Amino acid sequence: MASRRSRYFGIVQVLLLYLIHFAVSCFSWFFKIVRRLNPFKSSKLSNKFYQSPEHVALVSYKNSLIDSSQMREIALELLQRGCKKISIWDPDRRMEKSKIDWSELNCRVLTPKNGGSTVSDSIKRMKVSSVSVREVNVELLDHFIGPNGEEPELLLCCGALDLVSTKGYPPWALRLTTIYPLPSPYSKSQVNEVLSRYSTVSQRYGK
Repeated sequence: MASRRSRYFGIVQVLLLYLIHFAVSCFSWFFKIVRRLNPFKSSKLSNKFYQSPEHVALVSYKNSLIDSSQMREIALELLQRGCKKISIWDPDRRMEKSKIDWSELNCRVLTPKNGGSTVSDSIKRMKVSSVSVREVNVELLDHFIGPNGEEPELLLCCGALDLVSTKGYPPWALRLTTIYPLPSPYSKSQVNEVLSRYSTVSQRYGK
């Protein structure tokens, strides 16, 4: 009788071990699926879950001290997520004076020299070149006015919490631009969150 009980007890132990092994395997399998479905796991996967803007503008918030290395990191994160052009507004020329080669990141640094006088001077040059109204397009404006002649789809106010500031970014280039704050310290998840929010925006173009 005792041997029969011990045999049954042994069988129960084996079954319990199999159940524990099965449960652990199920949990492991479940977490692997969750990680694969996580839209913010990596930049390659995240692009499948939101539409990245073609052109992004970066502005440093008035009360924050954003150095060139931080701005470079943000630009790099955006490029890895599918953004093709990045314009950095640099009113005090800190970014322009840095040793970073912004052209390698397809970044264009805009300074006050790209301000209001640029527009009036460009109009005069277009008049001298006999440019008609029908010929005016994005490429032509980009040629005459410079990089700020092209409108970014998204502007990130780096260092801002809730209130945003364009910090003097040429206003004629922000006609249809969506503006979001990007609080510091920065993280990949914050960039993903902003791009995810942007992808849900319905642009009505004033209608």
